[in-house]
Amino acid sequence: MSDNILNRDWEKHIGNPNKVFYCAFYSIKRNKEKETCFKYLYDYLEQIPSLKKKEDWVFNHIFKTKWDDKELKNVSIANVSAAKETLHRLLKQNPGIDNLAIIELLVDLICDIRVWMNKVDPKQDFTWLISNTNATDSRFYYTVFHSLMFEEKERSKLNSDARFISATLLIRHTIEQRIKGLLGIDYLANNNRPIGLSSIIENVGKLTLLKYKNGIDFNKISKINDWANHFLHPGIRPHPWQIEWADVELGKWFFKGNTLDEKYNSIHASFETEDLNLLRAEFEEKIKMKFPSYVIKWHNDSEIHISQKQYRN
Repeated sequence: MSDNILNRDWEKHIGNPNKVFYCAFYSIKRNKEKETCFKYLYDYLEQIPSLKKKEDWVFNHIFKTKWDDKELKNVSIANVSAAKETLHRLLKQNPGIDNLAIIELLVDLICDIRVWMNKVDPKQDFTWLISNTNATDSRFYYTVFHSLMFEEKERSKLNSDARFISATLLIRHTIEQRIKGLLGIDYLANNNRPIGLSSIIENVGKLTLLKYKNGIDFNKISKINDWANHFLHPGIRPHPWQIEWADVELGKWFFKGNTLDEKYNSIHASFETEDLNLLRAEFEEKIKMKFPSYVIKWHNDSEIHISQKQYRN
């Protein structure tokens, strides 16, 4: 951040429509007027007509990993729209903005949104922001390693940082464990090479004997998986709103409650089948079409509710 701006009285700019991010950033840094400034920030974003987009449209654009110049405007609109909804959910869940992890996320949100706001509202003033240092590889290593190994006094703070930095890895790992856990897949390979997660997701999503609820969409999970791989390998920190949107989607896979026949509760209520053996056989038939030399090993258990055949689609 620029020193000449840092020492200025930011409070006099509260209400200025061109400095809402500036005021929100320094309100949280100075621990003053946080709720007022962040509510104003959300209200400002809510009043931008171009951000009135459907959720599926936003989702499809924010998890893209590449785009051309013609798509840049839409990708920018989608990212700012997603950030707006993330901000709304965070403020609703944490109205006092006193959670350290939420504060870290909001700081990154304000800094990350600059590149996209240039296309959505060029009048928004970001001259005070030089760069967001949270994006550097050196900070990844220092924060994660030292928070886990050395910094006892700062353990609670640095662990919150470590969670955000490791979020992409956790998202990718969660998808793999949950998708394999549905059927109880222990090992799946073809010609002694593991079959990729994207192929497993694709084939599980086509299973006719698999029943699911709660708005689960395998196409969205596939997009999140591809996005996570893109960010994970080069070690790039994703935008906070991407993490939050991925978490919302993945949360649907962990629904606990009524099953489809509405007679039982289950910790695996998001996914059901009437016969696990038949479901596994259907999966093997689909896998064999693309991987004829496949080898699969099953766990004894699976993370799916076995229904009592009380319902039909």
